[in-house]
Amino acid sequence: MKKNSDEALNESNQTAQDLFNALLKDYYFDMYEVNYTVITDKFDIETKIKNTKQLYCKYHPDFDIKSFDKFPIHFLKDIVKDDTRIYFDNTLILKELYKIIALIDMTNYLQSYITTKQYQRHLKANKNITSQMNNHRKFVLPSSSPIHSRGEHRLNWHFLNNFRKEKKVTNFFLQVMVLTDLNKFVNFYNEENETVEKVLNFYRTRLTQKTTQQAILKSLGILLHHQFKKYLKIGDTKSKEYVSSFMAYIYDTKVNDDEFDRNIYIASTISFSPIFGAKKDKHFIDREKDIIKKLIIKDMRQQNPNVKIEYETIDMFLEQHLKTQHTEYLKKYPTELLKIKEKYSHLKSSNKRPQGIFSKF
Repeated sequence: MKKNSDEALNESNQTAQDLFNALLKDYYFDMYEVNYTVITDKFDIETKIKNTKQLYCKYHPDFDIKSFDKFPIHFLKDIVKDDTRIYFDNTLILKELYKIIALIDMTNYLQSYITTKQYQRHLKANKNITSQMNNHRKFVLPSSSPIHSRGEHRLNWHFLNNFRKEKKVTNFFLQVMVLTDLNKFVNFYNEENETVEKVLNFYRTRLTQKTTQQAILKSLGILLHHQFKKYLKIGDTKSKEYVSSFMAYIYDTKVNDDEFDRNIYIASTISFSPIFGAKKDKHFIDREKDIIKKLIIKDMRQQNPNVKIEYETIDMFLEQHLKTQHTEYLKKYPTELLKIKEKYSHLKSSNKRPQGIFSKF
């Protein structure tokens, strides 16, 4: 029994290593390092709150600080009392508060964006899948059409074909992009500018999906709740009270905090920004998860035909990923708090680099 257990563990570890190696050549996992220094003092929290707000506005001048200032300072002091103090841009600020402001800034932007005619035109254009497929097919089939054009249309046609057959599975692989950092994809630095822009345009288009004002606010509530619990050492009940206060003061709305601890999933996206929802039941049924796992394994074998794959390990990775998509997203920080490591300095000047973390597309 011990031998079988050890063999299973070794196979599982090998699968994990093979999966990581497959990703490693496509993604610069270690591209960034922090652009600040952690400090240990715990004095004058109100000044650090003020510094944090001012510095965020320096880097994001479009942020409506007046909306954030509706939240009472005494509540804010309680929330961030265990925040990480950092020295950034010659200023003492609060690291997690900086991210919280970024989340609110992005929420405000998304709320504004979905009221635009551009967003409505986009939804209308993407509404009829059959019509879109027929349009792209016209450009794919004729041999007289340019190669680069056919490639772009072919990508869209295959996406739509898969989307029509398995909407949730196709969305799963598409939405993984919003949990990554585009700057870290190796191929963006190896391809021609025109190809990179076409790929990014494909993702921007297909990731701009239908949502509502209330869904955007619900997503913020979910993120704030898990931000408070994970990074600010606030208990579940107290966190929900703070989130309710945030939503009431800043957005004059209520959120159902009973949903915060349910199954969290990516309900939709606006370009590279995820909008999280919550369900009593799991978002993916077993049949859909089996399809996802088979596609992952197929891709690994295409990259390395000799790879040994432990199916149970893939299953474990997928389950963990589905449970933690929202907390994975919360690992992101605004780009200015990070810097590219010296060994990647040659990539800094590339005009093919996509926009960074928390960017407003």
